[in-house]
Amino acid sequence: MRWARSSENRMYILTEHPTPRDAKSICARIVDDFKAFDRTCVEQGLAISTTGQVDNAGAIVGSTKIFAGWQGFPLRERLEESLRVPVAVINDGNAFAFGEWQHRSQKESLLNIVIGTGIGAGYVSSEGAILEGREGRALELGHSLFAFDGRECLCGRRGCAEAYLSGYALARRGAGILGDSLQNYRQLVTLSREHPHQLDTFWDQVGTELAMALLSWDLIFAPHAIVFNGGVFQGHVPFWDSFLQVVKTIGRPDPTLVSISTLSSQAPLLGASALWQLQYG
Repeated sequence: MRWARSSENRMYILTEHPTPRDAKSICARIVDDFKAFDRTCVEQGLAISTTGQVDNAGAIVGSTKIFAGWQGFPLRERLEESLRVPVAVINDGNAFAFGEWQHRSQKESLLNIVIGTGIGAGYVSSEGAILEGREGRALELGHSLFAFDGRECLCGRRGCAEAYLSGYALARRGAGILGDSLQNYRQLVTLSREHPHQLDTFWDQVGTELAMALLSWDLIFAPHAIVFNGGVFQGHVPFWDSFLQVVKTIGRPDPTLVSISTLSSQAPLLGASALWQLQYG
């Protein structure tokens, strides 16, 4: 979870923490960080980018087993009660997408795909409108069907794209090949670089799977730009070349429309802060 504080028409990045299972503990951290911030600034509000599906009231209305303790938690209400300032709570896929869209000189439609522990996404139209859907549940691409009756997903269903392509899933799949216990995706990448070629076939398969998933998503949204972000795309991306090659072979989307974000973890903070300004500024 990331949060930024808005003051005197500026955005101040506070900090980011791994999102814990206990919603109350993260609220306490946010309150402490907010109150410890530069007291010479005029306090205006708080913008939060978070995992999970967020409704118009700023409550978490959908989450997987990883963040099961967040289900139904009224995050904005609790923070506004404690801080007495307006708070905006934005799904991280939407925050990533709007941050990327704001940063670009050409304001055309953009699909941002975030792959970290899970998979999220956001879509912004050429006019700057975010596609939110019913109760903020649009763009849950990680839970689109990837393989019928396939791998079990943390959402409880089977065959979701997230069960194959999220950082969590890739670490588990890689561990099965290496016969080793892995803590996270980054550890898998490190081991892959230490043992060249041992995972070449696996990374080629991952590139192919992501290209196939992207084909379906592009057929639905047909954006002018597709940007990948999230922990899986920070640093070395061992499947990227294979992925682009398969995209070229398929012929859709145009590979020139596809890129890795240059904003990285700054994107959701920029997006959340800009959305706060639109709502309260």
